[in-house]
Amino acid sequence: MDASISGSKIPARILVAEDAVDLREALVEVLIELDYTVQAARDGYEAVTMFPEFNPDLAILDMRMPMMNGTDVCAVIRQTSDIPIIMFTSADDVADVNGAILKGASDFVLKTNGIDELASRVEAHLTHQAAPVKPLITNTVPGTTPLLPNVHLSTGARSLNKSFSVIIDPDKENRIKIAAILERLNQDYIEVETAEEGILAIERHDPDIVITEWQLPDMDAFKMFSEQKRSFNAKKVT
Repeated sequence: MDASISGSKIPARILVAEDAVDLREALVEVLIELDYTVQAARDGYEAVTMFPEFNPDLAILDMRMPMMNGTDVCAVIRQTSDIPIIMFTSADDVADVNGAILKGASDFVLKTNGIDELASRVEAHLTHQAAPVKPLITNTVPGTTPLLPNVHLSTGARSLNKSFSVIIDPDKENRIKIAAILERLNQDYIEVETAEEGILAIERHDPDIVITEWQLPDMDAFKMFSEQKRSFNAKKVT
């Protein structure tokens, strides 16, 4: 029966790219059990080849694969699509995280955290896509610098189809470089200089990604995230 007629929900499509056979099969099995439609690629090149026809709602990429690594696959996907991209990575891939963020990765899950954690992040991203757009809060907090002039929205309004990043770095040149990359990827962002401004920006804009220098003028990034009023999955670029 046609889903549009029956009123049933059409399953989200997920592309999985993982070269380890056992892990790839386990991922597919779990995602199918969660009622997703899944296609699996054995390497990066196969993932890029599958992508246009399958047209997934979300992609899960291993960081290191034959033929083409996850970061390069991410960059290719970002040329035509704004879907969430989750990098499912080993602990020793952390050095490559910076490049993947700059090429458009939406999230990272360590393989040591398990498939359940990955499934939870998949659900969160797909739910976020389907949720109503949160309006930007324009009122300022007393005693703080207004942040809105530093917000870059490529379409003039917050879009659920694009990642929103907070860039926290006291070095203006670094912020300019990161912002230029995000603009080329047609992503939205806000840039600030201090941890205090970063805390306000995160609370105000509920970003998908935080790109932060570790040592900030008023406190380090660890303390900044510790002072958040809610749980938050932060990404670090140093």
